[in-house]
Amino acid sequence: TSANMASFGTRHIINPFERFSETLALALHAPNASQLMGWLTGLPGTRFERRRDPPRGHWIICGHGRFGRWMVDAMDAEAVPVTIIDIEPKGDGVHRWVQGDGTGKDALTEAGVTTASGIVCGTSSDVDNLSIAVTARELNPGLFVILRQNHYDNRALFDAFESDITVVPSRIIAHECLAILSTPLLAPFLAEVRTRDEDWCGAHLERLTTRLGWTVPEIRSERINLSRAPALYRRLMRGETVTLSMLLRSPVDRSVALHCEVLFLDRDDDDHLLMPAANTPIRAGDELLLAGTAVALNDFRLIVGNEHTLNYVLTGEDLPGGWIWERLARSKARASLPAPANGRP
Repeated sequence: TSANMASFGTRHIINPFERFSETLALALHAPNASQLMGWLTGLPGTRFERRRDPPRGHWIICGHGRFGRWMVDAMDAEAVPVTIIDIEPKGDGVHRWVQGDGTGKDALTEAGVTTASGIVCGTSSDVDNLSIAVTARELNPGLFVILRQNHYDNRALFDAFESDITVVPSRIIAHECLAILSTPLLAPFLAEVRTRDEDWCGAHLERLTTRLGWTVPEIRSERINLSRAPALYRRLMRGETVTLSMLLRSPVDRSVALHCEVLFLDRDDDDHLLMPAANTPIRAGDELLLAGTAVALNDFRLIVGNEHTLNYVLTGEDLPGGWIWERLARSKARASLPAPANGRP
């Protein structure tokens, strides 16, 4: 199907099994990068729980269909030894094969489940996958379990099992579609993160979560142009210098930093900055990928779009007509009203 879509020039082809195989391979060789990407791409507003990392010992793959083949490829790429359980063993001369569906104790025991590090329950049947997972955990309570859920309606059963990772193909597709439509900078940002080493990812995961907490942040893209950020754009076109640190201030109290971070800066001249420094000057036409609370990201949009708010954030002076100026004016007007007679309003 993917090849057929590609032949028609489709811009975005989402294969959920391929996507998860990439995620698994990343978690095996770069757990800090995997945790960073998991925190940034989760459901905004939910608490991100740091899961245990997939171990690098012997793994068992149950089911060698489309999903199972991607899992085997991911393990092979990381030099992780694999035993495959399938109704029709292929005998490829590379892997150890066991005949069966994995739902029974015999096939799992023959595959070495008691000493295995992890198992992928990856058949096309939700009932079989849950049966495999339950039996495998009984034989090896410390087993790392990856569980494939084919039908979303079965989520209550899968939630009750508490696997280490549950793969829901429809959710992977929906999440990536939303990301492509709403935050186009997210994909190139994540691609850049995958190229960085573990120390870099670990340091930025610590920095970002220390500042923003472990709640999954909102992610937004903001283009600095006349239609999206007119106040800031006009200043930049007049030759003013505005850095990220100057801009990311509270519109109520500029001494307080906005509760957000710039993750990625994209420029029209193909100059891309990953985790740009606070003293980075902003240019007209830049596109910023931001992570933070919804309130902070709304404040940012107000700052770049409203001249009064921007002036206050940059200079500390509130122009007539600005939010703070109007609030003070209302306070003075109330103070100047005559006191009510006999203490009555």
